[in-house]
Amino acid sequence: MCNYTVGDRGIIGSNGQPWLEQRRFALHTLRNFGLGRNIIEERIMYEFEITCEELEERFDKGGVSIEPENMINLMVANIMNRMLFTDRFDKKDEERFFALKAKADEMVNNFSIFDLLIDQWNMDLPLIKQRKEYILKPVNDVVDFMRDQIERR
Repeated sequence: MCNYTVGDRGIIGSNGQPWLEQRRFALHTLRNFGLGRNIIEERIMYEFEITCEELEERFDKGGVSIEPENMINLMVANIMNRMLFTDRFDKKDEERFFALKAKADEMVNNFSIFDLLIDQWNMDLPLIKQRKEYILKPVNDVVDFMRDQIERR
């Protein structure tokens, strides 16, 4: 199952020289995104200020209930989205984000250690294939979302 998702690539799915190259690339990319500089702090504070303004508007309109988990999840997602794609989630994208997050949460809750033990040779067996598709559906949805974001640019 791990080979299917990472395809022997990435920091987690590789070792030796490929791992070293992936590590260097990851560290270089993180530095370009602002790791170790004040850029990340500025982006976090910007998103925090926007969230506080939205809360103040909601309270001024008489709204008294908030969902802190959703608010924080959206704030973190907006920070990451701005770093990767230079914009925040607008209202219609918020619904898509929460749908993707719900699917990812369901995937994590349904995932078991036995899913890691599935070998490549038995991936095409009907029951195992159905399980693989069920588990990887949220991953594919996230990849589709990222492709949409890239195409918009």
